[in-house]
Amino acid sequence: MISCAAFAQAGETSALAGRPITSVAFEGLVRFQAAEAQDLAGFNAGEPLDGARLSRAIKRLMATGRFGDVQVEGKEEAGGTRLVFRMTEHPFLRKIAWDIPLSMRDEIERRVPFRTNGPFDSRSVPRVERRIVSFLRGEGFASPVVEVRSVDESSGNVDLQVRIVPGEPKRWADVEVVDRSGTKVDLPGGTSPPFGKGTPVRAADVRHGAEKLLASLRERGWFEASVSLAVEADKPDPSARFTVETGPWYDVRFEGGILLEDPRWREEVRRVLTDWTGPEAPGDAARVLERYYREAGYPFSRVDAKTDSVEGAARQIVFQVDPGPRPRVVDVRVSGARQIGPEEVLPLLSVQQDRWYARGFFDPGRLEEDVETIRAFYRSRGFLSADVGAASIDLSPDRSSVSVEFQVREGERTFVRSVDLAGLVWNSREELLPRIQTRPESPYEEEKAEEDRIRILEQVARKGHLQATVDLLSTFFDEGRSVGITFDVDEHETRALGRIIVLGLDRTRRPVAEREIGLKEGDPYDFEGFLLAENRLRRLGIFSEARFHPVDPLDESPVRDVVLSLKEADAGTVEFGAGYGDYERWRGMIEVSHRNVGGWNRRVSGRLEASTLEKRFLLTGREPRVLETEYDLRAQGVWEETEKRNIDTHETIYKIRRSGVAAGPEGTYASIWKASLTYQYENTTILEISPGAVLSREDEGRLGVSSLTPALFLDLRDDPFEPRRGLFAGVSVKGAAKAIGSEISFYKLSMQASAYVPLTGRVVLAVGGKWGRGKATGEDRNLPVFDRFFLGGRSSVRGFSQDTLGPKGADGTPSGGNVIVQGNVELRWSLGREFQVVAFADAGNVWLVPPAASDLKLRQSAGVGVRYKTPVGPLRLDYARKIDREPGESAGEWHFSLGHAF
Repeated sequence: MISCAAFAQAGETSALAGRPITSVAFEGLVRFQAAEAQDLAGFNAGEPLDGARLSRAIKRLMATGRFGDVQVEGKEEAGGTRLVFRMTEHPFLRKIAWDIPLSMRDEIERRVPFRTNGPFDSRSVPRVERRIVSFLRGEGFASPVVEVRSVDESSGNVDLQVRIVPGEPKRWADVEVVDRSGTKVDLPGGTSPPFGKGTPVRAADVRHGAEKLLASLRERGWFEASVSLAVEADKPDPSARFTVETGPWYDVRFEGGILLEDPRWREEVRRVLTDWTGPEAPGDAARVLERYYREAGYPFSRVDAKTDSVEGAARQIVFQVDPGPRPRVVDVRVSGARQIGPEEVLPLLSVQQDRWYARGFFDPGRLEEDVETIRAFYRSRGFLSADVGAASIDLSPDRSSVSVEFQVREGERTFVRSVDLAGLVWNSREELLPRIQTRPESPYEEEKAEEDRIRILEQVARKGHLQATVDLLSTFFDEGRSVGITFDVDEHETRALGRIIVLGLDRTRRPVAEREIGLKEGDPYDFEGFLLAENRLRRLGIFSEARFHPVDPLDESPVRDVVLSLKEADAGTVEFGAGYGDYERWRGMIEVSHRNVGGWNRRVSGRLEASTLEKRFLLTGREPRVLETEYDLRAQGVWEETEKRNIDTHETIYKIRRSGVAAGPEGTYASIWKASLTYQYENTTILEISPGAVLSREDEGRLGVSSLTPALFLDLRDDPFEPRRGLFAGVSVKGAAKAIGSEISFYKLSMQASAYVPLTGRVVLAVGGKWGRGKATGEDRNLPVFDRFFLGGRSSVRGFSQDTLGPKGADGTPSGGNVIVQGNVELRWSLGREFQVVAFADAGNVWLVPPAASDLKLRQSAGVGVRYKTPVGPLRLDYARKIDREPGESAGEWHFSLGHAF
């Protein structure tokens, strides 16, 4: 008989090795399925018995965490060997009953590793009990009673009871504070020992009591204090003695020039003093403060520390600050450059010229760093012998301004003569060569060649060659003016992926995890593939943890089995929120959702929204990977009652009640493209409408609209909430037709785009635009009022009231239009500490019909705003003034909302 502990060598199968397997049986299974055990074992009738495979089968079964022991017996019979796997299956833990003091519940639960709805290994109970006892004794309980026992074992399940009687804690009988001579003393300045007479004897207090008291004294100005602690904790009446020498009390003052805005300098100076190392500590703190001044642009700053005695035993440390002038950098030059322009080098430097949008202050301590930056940049562009001299500084007589010059000697430029691969056996040149960015006849960039080497190594490892190496060989010609590059690859042996053992699935069906894994037995053993699979599983939202690890970390065989450990997240959530906007005023929402209905990652949610202008209920469902494709099927039902109101007069433009359904596939590609096709049916009743907003007979009464909307979006932003660089673009076409059940036929095309470009480390330029065109069949050709374009307000053309631009009725009511043009530009300055200021300009308008180029009048505005960053986007306050103000219009408008305008 072979057990999981004894079976290690293939030779232990002795006479049975090589004989055909007649049948495979599994005994002792309760909850674990025999078919799943058969799949993990990997043996089938007719195959020869192999000792190494049998060892791997046992390790696989044990790696599931479901078995306490696996034994295999080979029974010789006519025609071969019958394999019998005898399993000792762990019971499933149904629930844990806690009989412990409520105040200890959280601490005890952290020390109990058992989790409900998972396997329970009774062999770990004694270890858990010892862990709890150790914790309780460390909290001062001398004789705690700890019982962890299983109850009600039946049908492969077990309940657990955790009972704790901590008893009375041992308490300090005496805690005293003495000086070095043993005389009792009082601690100064409101300080006290971290524990006292009558408090429990905790191990942490004994270990760290002296440190805590010393830190308390030094934070209060006794920088030279020393503390030691002696305890007698094992006696019936425990006692503790703190020996304290406070030394003199120090008063810290700062005198002289300007104090810095950055608050960190004060904290770091204080830290140097509280870590008192001797009489040199004040001088060390002065150097710290001096460094902060120089980094802030005061290169001639000087800080002196002076220690004096004052009343009694007290002393005073005075930091005398002379910041000196703060020269502005009026010019930064790179001379000697012939083949690379200075405009490519200057943005890389820490020293920058002073400009209206970015202050340029002088820090001489970073000039050497800039010299190295220039040298490295030139070498990366093929100038392998480039040299940069020390920076030249030209300071004005009054030291208010400075010019900096860097002298470059470029030397010869090296170009790539050839690029080759050597040593390939299993991998093809055709697959690897396109991954090499270094090209013949291009300048030789050492950094790029090194990146190519790593890229090749990663690709070879992705094919299962985990021990491969790649050497970069460079051969120079023509006195260094050209170089031949060879990537010498040593592939070593390849390793393949064996079985993937998935653990942690309780509510989730196995196929849901398997389709996201994207790996199968026989694939190359690829760490990057594991990482990508982990990310895909976590993105589902139903797993809080996903981690691959080998069954046997020491296994060096060509085929390696792995375990995928998953931890399911809470599937049900309740979310609620409230907010305020300049148009809707107060608004709120509550949403109840479940992300894993039936264990298939199906999502269902109900959402209720309400504000002063709308009431809406949404019921949404999503079926992932419909028909085994990359598309999700999304369906939604909606009921809403919405009012569009003139924000100036508070008069109703229109008020509608709408109910409808929408459904269709949507998918994401390469994480940047999103496509969808949505069928929608809406039953809309216009409850109230201003006469001036009526453009067609469909603007009154009830209207049923049946439509199809294809949409495509491209998202290259680095952050969807706070983008600094990238592009976002989208296009959608809503088409309603009587052929699909609509009472009106029309189309509505919408296009939008926005781009983000960082100008400096703190300034971002954002540009956005929108264009739309709609047209209905019939005499008036106007879209229904609830599908028309409206413009003006906080997220379109600021400076104008919400939805007030464009055509108006005889009574001045905005009626919306069939054509829209909008443009926005913003400069966003980050001020640090989550704040931004913004300068912006907006333009746009709405028309009933496309205007001629000569009639393309865009309403314009400009303004400034403040942003405060939050996890879900910035809180936004803007003020914009109309540039082309018309009679009767206000000069400008305030806008308050959440999220950027675009």
